Amino acid sequence: MAVLLLLMICSACQQEEKLIASYSDNFDTNDPMWNTKQISDSARFVVVDDPKDPNNKCLKFGLLPEDFNAGKRRNELVLRAEDTIGYTVSYSFRFMLPKEFFKDRAQDDWIMLQQWHDEPPRGKTWAEYAAKSKPPVSLFLTVGPDQKCVMQYTYGLKDKYKNEKKFIKLNQDLLPDTWYTFSNEIYWSMDSTGYSIPKLNDKYLAHYNNAKADPKLKGRNMYNDVPNYYKMGLYGNQLTNDTIHVYYDEFNYVIENR
Repeated sequence: MAVLLLLMICSACQQEEKLIASYSDNFDTNDPMWNTKQISDSARFVVVDDPKDPNNKCLKFGLLPEDFNAGKRRNELVLRAEDTIGYTVSYSFRFMLPKEFFKDRAQDDWIMLQQWHDEPPRGKTWAEYAAKSKPPVSLFLTVGPDQKCVMQYTYGLKDKYKNEKKFIKLNQDLLPDTWYTFSNEIYWSMDSTGYSIPKLNDKYLAHYNNAKADPKLKGRNMYNDVPNYYKMGLYGNQLTNDTIHVYYDEFNYVIENR
């Protein structure tokens, strides 16, 4: 069952906008709160029995070779929360990778699980913007001929004018048919006060590689004052002509305006 709390705020033109203050989805059903415009077919995301717990439901997400959306191979759910500069967002979800992720591949490839995507500045289209900006936050997997599946997290701004990206690459492989919980706290900012604190299974992501590392990634995470938006699903797998699936469960999202 999904739980949603909406706060109503007035814009300068006195029109009402919806700000999502908190939202959760256990994926017992397909919730219309998610925008599905970047999914090829409703059959790509279905509520199924949890393979590890028959008493639980979860979301099975698929990406087929013919699934192209927004010019790339992807099927992604979109949540437009409208949080922006000065807001802190905390979110988490569970994911599980079936054994198909761990097969031999002819070459290295990447598969995106989750990202926060940017928008062009107000009054401009993507064509007019033309900065070639990259998503300021992303969680993805690298896969290859070695049958391994490695998690990587990126944070910060990168476009044709700058590269402020920070990377965390886990020094241990993920396992098949195992539930993982990813959680993150982000403070949205166009200056150096911005930060992200990602965790995996309640352990700081940075501490998987170095127990003494600063768990907080610091720096700008907004290209402009237009809110970034949340995307989750499957994106990438561009070099391998096969079908892949991932399981998701227990999505939770809360924002605060400090």
